[in-house]
Amino acid sequence: MKQRISADDVLQLTPEQQEKLRAWWGEHQQKGDVFICRGNNFLSGKEFAWDGHNKPFNLAIPLLSIGQMIELLDNFTEEPSLKNENLRLSINRTMWLGNSKLVDSLFQAVKEIL
Repeated sequence: MKQRISADDVLQLTPEQQEKLRAWWGEHQQKGDVFICRGNNFLSGKEFAWDGHNKPFNLAIPLLSIGQMIELLDNFTEEPSLKNENLRLSINRTMWLGNSKLVDSLFQAVKEIL
C-alpha cells in the first residue's frame, strides 16, 4: 500500500498550493519526514529524510504521509463545500474497503483545501 504522496503528486499542485503546503509543513515538521527540494522552477526527484536536527531547505516540499494528510485535513476549519463532503465520503469508503488508493483519495481532499 502506498504510504505517502510522490514527487509526481506534488507536481500536480500549482505553485501557490505548493507554497501553502510547504508553509503548513514548516509548522508541523517531524523527524523522519520525507521531502523533495524545489529550485529554479523545478522539483528534484531526489527524496530526503529530515533528521530532526537542522531545518530542511527553505524550498523543501513534503511528501505527506497518510497521517500528515489526515492531520492537515483535520486542521481545516472552514465549512466543507458539498464537493469536500463528497471527498470525505469517498475517503471513508476507501478506508473501509481497505483500498490501496487511500493516499490518492486523501491527496485529492488536500488539493481541495490548499
